[in-house]
Amino acid sequence: MALHLERASDHINWYRFHATGAWTLAGDRTRALATLGQLVDGGWDGEAEWLEGYWAVQSLVDDPEFKAIVARQRAIREEE
Repeated sequence: MALHLERASDHINWYRFHATGAWTLAGDRTRALATLGQLVDGGWDGEAEWLEGYWAVQSLVDDPEFKAIVARQRAIREEE
């Protein structure tokens, strides 16, 4: 499922949100964080709080890299 969502995100960036969750649940931290970074860097219009509250990524919320990506999204949204 994670791979399917990741491939679909090449056409619809929003799918990276769900791909991040799927990679997290599959136990692939590295790929989950890479996908999350692509989501944020790809111009996603979502809120940082959605990432922090997403049930599928709860095992990552204390991860420093996850926090840095969420902080980037928060900064982007504050600039708008």
